[in-house]
Amino acid sequence: MKCCGKERGDAYCSTCGKQLFKPNSIVGLLSYLRTQESQAEKKLRIQEARYAEYTDELSIHQEGRRETHLGKLRRTFEKWSLWANYVEAAIARSDDP
Repeated sequence: MKCCGKERGDAYCSTCGKQLFKPNSIVGLLSYLRTQESQAEKKLRIQEARYAEYTDELSIHQEGRRETHLGKLRRTFEKWSLWANYVEAAIARSDDP
């Protein structure tokens, strides 16, 4: 939602303090999903960077665990992203006349 010339993702504008949407609305759900998506992406990127540092030193067993762990983080990120995209599309369809 736009306020004060910028796109805002929170329930309140950080510049003027205006309430942009009710916290229990569908837009509030979208904001929550985007926050979860962002956190999942951050965790994935951090772990990818950590594992990249030790790639040469990993045994076959550790390599398998790394791929399993990164796969789980990727699926979590994709899940949040997909849900957020669906909610965003639903909002866009409801705004169309």
